[in-house]
Amino acid sequence: MSDNSCRNSECTVAQTGICLLNNAPDECPNRMLGSEAKGGLDPSGMLGEPVLAAPKDTPRFPPSAALGVEDVRAIMGGSYGRIIGVLGAPDSGKTACLVSLYLLLAHDRVDGLTFADSKSLMAFDELSRGARRWRGATPEQMTAHTELGDDRSAGFLHLKLLRQSDGTRLNLFIPDLPGEWSTSLIDSNRADRLEFLRGAYAIWIMVDGRSLADRLQRRSAIHRASLLIDRIVALCVPAIPTVRLVITRFDQGQPGEATLQELRDHASQLGVDLAISNIASFSESADIPAGTGIADLVTQTLARPCYDDEFWPAGPIAMPGSRYALRVPMGGSL
Repeated sequence: MSDNSCRNSECTVAQTGICLLNNAPDECPNRMLGSEAKGGLDPSGMLGEPVLAAPKDTPRFPPSAALGVEDVRAIMGGSYGRIIGVLGAPDSGKTACLVSLYLLLAHDRVDGLTFADSKSLMAFDELSRGARRWRGATPEQMTAHTELGDDRSAGFLHLKLLRQSDGTRLNLFIPDLPGEWSTSLIDSNRADRLEFLRGAYAIWIMVDGRSLADRLQRRSAIHRASLLIDRIVALCVPAIPTVRLVITRFDQGQPGEATLQELRDHASQLGVDLAISNIASFSESADIPAGTGIADLVTQTLARPCYDDEFWPAGPIAMPGSRYALRVPMGGSL
């Protein structure tokens, strides 16, 4: 009865255990159970329950700090943007080039261009962490090998640059792709995840300068670079973007003019005027500073006026993926 109370306010059954009406405590008609005495609430059924209901969806951080296709589409829907494709074999220097560009812009060392904004600073910071500090001797590899959680879609790095010559603000979207994607494109013509190249303003083909300069590797390097040009043309025809051959690690190997001319001739047969740039993202030569050629690569790529395409072109409607102003193909690719 100790857990019970009486409806009669004068009853002392709770203190003495004796009913005021001399009824047996468990049989008294005025007896109240504990739940009734506490306002009708029975706490026994609430024990162990959480104070607040759990949220339906647990918040999660995005898998990558790089931008997805829809992010790029949204930005390009409000301002003019340019996509620059970057292809090349594994360890050809693609990521090193992007990291070097980021560090040069951070120190305002790209003549004619000033950093204005970026929607992917976390991605750049992640890529450049190894290049910004280390202990002891210079590491053998300044950047990590690129790996994507989703092997079907690209992750884009974003840079907004201010061109000092005319005050134009340029949005650049540059994918940091694993070299295995280029290998698959060359070997098995897997182009489904590279459909965004159809809407690219320019494509950089990165080739390790050491392979083009080495007598034993030269023929293979020329052959695979030529095949990559073939694949790009087949993928992007009829609106083939500007294609630029970027010779990386220029501080460690400088190809001969005959080698470069052979690649130019091959591209010319496909209707491509192949431009060539030499860069040294991180130099091991005292005569060639780190970052050599990066600024020229970007400024030469962006040399044309922003609005050089005809906004309403005459003739047939452009193919999906055309580089006409802000036209972005549907179907999940740019």
